Order: sequence, then structure tokens, then C-alpha cells
Amino acid sequence: MLAAVGSTPAYATLQLAANIGGDEFFCADNTSCDANPTAGVINTNPVTLDGISFTSTSAAASSGSIDFLNSSSLLITNTNSVAVKIVITVSQTGFTAPVNKFSDADSGVWQGSAASTALLKWFIDPANAQGAVDSASTPGTLVDTSASTAAFPVLGFSRTDSAILDSLSAPYSMTEQATIVLGAGESLVNRGQSIIGAETAVPEPSTWAMLGLGLAALAFVGSRRKKSERLAALA
Repeated sequence: MLAAVGSTPAYATLQLAANIGGDEFFCADNTSCDANPTAGVINTNPVTLDGISFTSTSAAASSGSIDFLNSSSLLITNTNSVAVKIVITVSQTGFTAPVNKFSDADSGVWQGSAASTALLKWFIDPANAQGAVDSASTPGTLVDTSASTAAFPVLGFSRTDSAILDSLSAPYSMTEQATIVLGAGESLVNRGQSIIGAETAVPEPSTWAMLGLGLAALAFVGSRRKKSERLAALA
């Protein structure tokens, strides 16, 4: 069993947890495992765990007019002779409300010939619960997913999406999770995963009503014009 690096604090805002082939790894912001002293940023040193080599795995978060949570790995390589499952989870609490729109994105490059896969997920929790206590800890509501499968010899993936939700009025937490099955000798380069939350104006019901009346009027005018043109052609 892998020894946890750092200890779980009573309350942490930014945490990173991973499971490599069944063994757990944990790191909290500004503990001994974090190579970056800046609050709100975690950088782990290059390390090989159970035959999986990680180069510069990081997490970052900020709360303000725009809330964001990022997770990335410069390079993940499987040096084993068999495929290995890797789960990486990142979470932060206390994001600023109100907020009603979330955008998420992911990217990466597969290197190798096996059918490695990645399943990426994003969670929002209005109860502000701490995620990434371990790799399976993803409190809240699943707001989006993304999947990628490697193809020989190289496949890059990149995607972005957004959704408007019911407005959150109190501090909330965000969590990201990446489940990767990496084939023997395979690598995933520049894995990135992000979510951004912001407050976006939503039209009032009266605005929607006015818009509907405007569209109806345009449709009516267009219909009358076409009818007039047909009558003129028959004259």
C-alpha cells in the first residue's frame, strides 16, 4: 500500500487524491507533499508509483468574480507490462456565490498503440462538502462527463462545454475526477481538466415573453409578405 504523502487536515480548501492500481495517494495544499508554497496551488514532484511515472502533476483553484478549478499532469507513463487503472481526483471548497453558469474543458495526447481510455467528470456541491478526501470522494451533483479512447499511433483530444444551472447563493465546492486506464508502455501527455463558474444574467420571464411576441410578429409579417407576392404573381 502506498503511504499517503501529507496528512488530511481538519478542513482543507484544495486537495488532490489518486489511486494507482488500487493504492491510494493523497496531498493537501501547503503540506509536505506540495512543492509549491503558493496557497491555492499544488505541485507534486516527479515520482514513480507502482510502475506509473508522473511528471509534474498539479492542481490550482481560485475564487472570486470567476471561480476555477484546474487539474493537470505533464506526463503519465505506464512502465508495467500490463494495463493499470489510475484515478485522480481534485477538489476545493468555499467558492464564491452567487453563480449559475459552469464551463468545463479537457485535453490530452495519447502516445502508444494500445486502447487506453480516459473518463473525466465534473461535480458541483451546493452543500460545500470537501471532495478528494480519497480518490472516490466526489460530493455533489455530476454536471458533465467526457470520454476518450486512444488510437494508434497518436490521438489528441480536446473538448469544452457549458451549462446554466439554478443559481447557487451560498459557498459551494467543485470536484474533478479523471479515471484513466493506461495500457502497458503507454503515455498520456498534457492531461488537462478545468471547470469555471461565473454569474451570468438570465432573462426575466417578461423578457422571454417580449422575445416570443417579437418572433411571432416577424413570422406573421413574413407570411403576409409571401402571400402578397403570390397574389401579385397571379395578377
